Amino acid sequence: MKGFFIKHCMVKLIPQIEKKIEKVLKKLNLTPFESPENFIQRTEGKKHRYSTLCENEKGEKFIFYARLHDSPFEKKRMKNEVKMANALRKKNYPFFPKYIEAKTEQDFEWIVREYFQENTLESKKEIEKLSRPLTEEEILQICKVLLAFQKIKLSEFPFLKPRELKKFLILPEEIKERKIFGKEEYLAEKLIRENRKFLIKENRFFTHGDFQIGNIIFEKGKIKVIDLESAMISNFAYDICFLWARLWREKVRRKILEKFYSLLPKGKRKKFELLFRINALFIGFHSFVANVKEYSEKMKIKRKDFFWKLMKKALFSFEDLKKI
Repeated sequence: MKGFFIKHCMVKLIPQIEKKIEKVLKKLNLTPFESPENFIQRTEGKKHRYSTLCENEKGEKFIFYARLHDSPFEKKRMKNEVKMANALRKKNYPFFPKYIEAKTEQDFEWIVREYFQENTLESKKEIEKLSRPLTEEEILQICKVLLAFQKIKLSEFPFLKPRELKKFLILPEEIKERKIFGKEEYLAEKLIRENRKFLIKENRFFTHGDFQIGNIIFEKGKIKVIDLESAMISNFAYDICFLWARLWREKVRRKILEKFYSLLPKGKRKKFELLFRINALFIGFHSFVANVKEYSEKMKIKRKDFFWKLMKKALFSFEDLKKI
């Protein structure tokens, strides 16, 4: 079975991972609604981690997940979330889930967190597509959480790493190499070069790192933000820009950006406008070059076109970006 996955999915599963996970579940006295073996078969080994609803002897429900892929990149991310989970067990952030237990084993990691009856905001059938319209109150809650991130003390999470700014700084070279803009390539180089020190200075806030609708749940009307494996230190405009960009199929992205901007203290707005442009160029480029396998060829072209426009608008002004 594993040979099939390695050959056809280009991924390598941790050896004997099904048995290792079952051993942990037994030790925790948790009964999974879907076994690791069935999960791997159903997802064809493509999911980087196993996730299932579980029940204890009292009938209490929890979510259990563990790393499946034998990948240094996924290992690094999952270990980061285990550390986040254990740190958050001692804190009280209402917008994060309650973590019950989390551990790094010899060759994989696992987490148990509270169970939510509601699903994430992302459609089960289509990625980057809302499952339903957002209310004004939900938009407000999303923006307030993003503002609250700025007040999180980094000393509470001393293991978090700052974003590697080299990835931002080499953007002009990557854009030039792919000949994305032609004559306007120099504007990307100018935007990054002239704001290098500013970008370094602002790289100092807690950031979710993957703040998108697939990681947002509204449980009993209250927002919950899950999957903290990409948490890091970055600039305060990154998460809102990431969410806005990933909502490329939804007009509500404009409302979210407008609401967030209106809630920002006036003294931070100019900084935000500039950071948003730089983030948009970065996120836009990586989204433009990504091969999203879940999309048809027609949708891939449409997606690329959006992110090309996004990058181009980022070269000129925040006002141009808002209109996309």
